Amino acid sequence: AAKPTAYPVARDLGDLVACVADANPDKAAIVFQDRILTYRELDQRSNQMAAMLKERGVGPDIRVGLFMGRAPETMVALLGVIKAGGCYVPLDPAYPQERLARMMDNARMALLLTQPQLRDAVPSAAPEILVVDAAFELVRNQPVVAVAGGASPDHLCYVVYTSGSTGQPKGVAMTRRAMLNLIQWQNTVSTPAPGGRTFQYAAFSFDVSVQEIFSTWLAGGTLVLVPEEIRRDPIQLLRLAAEAGVQRWFLPYAALQQLALAAEATGVYPGALRDVITAGETLRITPEIRAFFQHLTSCRLHNQYGPSETHVATAFLLPENPAAWPELPSIGGPVANTQLALLDENG
Repeated sequence: AAKPTAYPVARDLGDLVACVADANPDKAAIVFQDRILTYRELDQRSNQMAAMLKERGVGPDIRVGLFMGRAPETMVALLGVIKAGGCYVPLDPAYPQERLARMMDNARMALLLTQPQLRDAVPSAAPEILVVDAAFELVRNQPVVAVAGGASPDHLCYVVYTSGSTGQPKGVAMTRRAMLNLIQWQNTVSTPAPGGRTFQYAAFSFDVSVQEIFSTWLAGGTLVLVPEEIRRDPIQLLRLAAEAGVQRWFLPYAALQQLALAAEATGVYPGALRDVITAGETLRITPEIRAFFQHLTSCRLHNQYGPSETHVATAFLLPENPAAWPELPSIGGPVANTQLALLDENG
């Protein structure tokens, strides 16, 4: 068992972001291509979003679908749902219509938020649909002060859908208490300095995105959103990471291996990187990954493990010298305030 660690259970995720915004109003909270959203803008826009959602009945455990692509307004919508006390359900526009319809039916959403360019692609099963554009027209007349969300730590934060072992998408409902614990712990092991930059690389429908987003905001860091077309191109990704001065990157093993191969081919190494955190699949230390970290002398590699049902359960920081890394690193020990049980075939 990990040792018990205090965390501010009386504060909600939205309140904690607001505290950071008060302390760093002019720092960049989000960078996306040539757009920058400061903490003041993030806080005020998400307050407006929360007020609009509350008017429409959103509150604790009420699910709000987000059928949105990668953009600052998506981040604002997500935070707005949290501040309204609600629970967001990411719906990847790239998913087949049948799967999306099944998820919508299963999640029983009260509302769905989308963007102008995706409005016509929303499945017909959708509940009330609201369109959030880059100018935030939808919430322009709402007050910028915070609303009382009314959620307790045991109310839901999000529902994400896994592929499900049955072939049917399976919703995993995560409480705010669990997320707050994870994010507070995450920032004890890899904190971006205030203004430090973390890639928002994970697919929005993947739980790691929650870790990227909130661990960055609670530390006063900057979230660098990766455009979708660059996300699938390892060479462009490396260049963007280097140009943007990214310091922290969460990514699965397969993507890390692709990056290491691309770095070997191009000689591009993102020198500002300080922490690479892998999760989602078994980490293997290949010759290319070893060489990648031998070039990045100030960068640490973390191996995290946990199914979607628990988010991260264990973590292991690899030693400083990549030459000493085993081919199959340990998944480490339990994160703060959690216990791990290794079961035999009899449970």
